[in-house]
Amino acid sequence: MSQPHVSSQKTVPSRWRPALEGPGLIDLRLPIVPKVRASDPRVAQMRDALMEGDPLAEALLEWMGRAPERRALFERALSGGIASVPQASPSLAAFFEDLEREPAWLDREAVRLGTETMARVGAGGYAALGSVSLMSGYLASAAVKPLAMTGALTRMARRRLAETSRFVLDVSTSGDFARGSAGFVSAVRVRVIHATIRRALRASPDWRTEQWGEPINQHDMVATNLQFSSVYVLGLLAQGYLVTRREREAVMHLWRWVGHVSGIRDALLPRTFKEGLELGFLINRTEEGPDDDSRALAAALMEATRALHVEGLGPRLGGLKSRVELGLSRFVLGDRAADALGLPDDAFKYAPLVLGPPTMAAEIVRRVVPGARAFSIRFGTRVVRDALDRVLEGTPPPFAVAT
Repeated sequence: MSQPHVSSQKTVPSRWRPALEGPGLIDLRLPIVPKVRASDPRVAQMRDALMEGDPLAEALLEWMGRAPERRALFERALSGGIASVPQASPSLAAFFEDLEREPAWLDREAVRLGTETMARVGAGGYAALGSVSLMSGYLASAAVKPLAMTGALTRMARRRLAETSRFVLDVSTSGDFARGSAGFVSAVRVRVIHATIRRALRASPDWRTEQWGEPINQHDMVATNLQFSSVYVLGLLAQGYLVTRREREAVMHLWRWVGHVSGIRDALLPRTFKEGLELGFLINRTEEGPDDDSRALAAALMEATRALHVEGLGPRLGGLKSRVELGLSRFVLGDRAADALGLPDDAFKYAPLVLGPPTMAAEIVRRVVPGARAFSIRFGTRVVRDALDRVLEGTPPPFAVAT
């Protein structure tokens, strides 16, 4: 069996911009702008992470190959643990032993609070996910190359948006994200899918390692993790949701654990909301800006979101909701980023200032009325699940747990 691909850490892709000075594309409207000095060890870590993949997942994929019986052993270990496969191969054993070795920092109660916080905001969370989290990811031209080259959001924008939302739903409804939960299983399967895409892109003559680094590298996986954690929280705050400091830190802890399961090295994952903002600042200042692929992906996301809202709410209300969410994009990311992505610039960028106060009022009611939090978790989950079931039309994503 061939060994998994390991890149030289001495190679620095040309996408890396070593200077942290000057304005970045994202102009966050925050009272305190996060800062990272050039001497910060995270700078070198993130630079080197551009050439790092996921050796454990890649070795597992190499072993599985196209053999159905080996895939069946993987599924058995996923559902029952590596102990259920007595004569596991070295690569299968190494992969699952690493997953089953819980890090000392893991706090199950914090994870549970993180999932409950995401579940209770319902549709507001998915507005943050699409308009802020995913849109912010398109600002890095090199990071979007796997999406652009596989046609993941230009040819199948509607489906892939729903699949990303389904993954987040699996995470947010998984309690403490225990082994066997929908979120845990989905994260492991997504990790294997990423290894499959990574191998295919490495073999493609169009992939430029010297420019972009490894496909779906550790740096870009961390950036994606931030989209679901710190950037997502910013999207909630901008809409008027009252996310307490404890809840913010819980969301960060949840995605630190999800990132660990997804194959990101622990040393790269932020531990706190503040660290998440600082790491986002670092990525924003050292990353190339958007290109035509970025703008094509942003346009595809805008159209997919508009179509989904129109289907669910009708042309008038659905069109209005999509404009409000695009306004949220510009409000959070700032004019430089929105202009670079080709997002509309109109009065809807002030929509969060109008809609935020009613949301805050509802949040205050939730805090003081007994049982309101539990109701908001149930109701928010149901709204999102019903919407995704309609979009997916009974065909679950490849990572979904069988039901």
